[in-house]
Amino acid sequence: MRHRLIQGDVLDVLPTLGDFPCCFLDPPDSLGLKLNGYQDRPRKGYIDWLADVMAKTIPHCGITWLSYNSLWDLAVKHWAYNYGETHRDIEIKPFYQHYTFFQCNNNDCAPAERPMLRFRHKRAPIYPNQIRVPSWRQLNGDKRAASGGKVPGNVWDFPRVTGNSRQRRAFHPTQLNEGLVERATCRSYSAGASCLNRS
Repeated sequence: MRHRLIQGDVLDVLPTLGDFPCCFLDPPDSLGLKLNGYQDRPRKGYIDWLADVMAKTIPHCGITWLSYNSLWDLAVKHWAYNYGETHRDIEIKPFYQHYTFFQCNNNDCAPAERPMLRFRHKRAPIYPNQIRVPSWRQLNGDKRAASGGKVPGNVWDFPRVTGNSRQRRAFHPTQLNEGLVERATCRSYSAGASCLNRS
């Protein structure tokens, strides 16, 4: 399988690429950070920009995943609810990446999760059997355990990719855990599956 890395603004690049079975969006968090020389998007207008990206991505993908900072959770879900009300062919499901190694905050409880949303065209196939995980019963020798494991819930335990992580890629300062992206995308579709039937 060949991969091509395209660097550019998603709003410029996406319209030139056609349709996809699955897309995973991990936009900048708009926290004002300087990331390897890249200035994060300003907070003012961020939700409008993100809504534009989503509105132009979802129609071209059988499944669109969005991972975003919990700071924006209420605004993103408000937009997603309204989008779902006017696009009844889209199923929207919340997911969460949970991690135990989060940034400490002595003044309040720090976020230990990263919210995600899955926008799925109702015709788009999913393959839950391909992402089964060992159940508690399996791990503890319970004879009642199903041999194939269980389909995971919507809270996924994957650690953050810290600066000294073996997964760290120098070209991706805000990188998500590769296992999380693989579970969401690579195993969501059989090779070459198509789920958008345009009339």
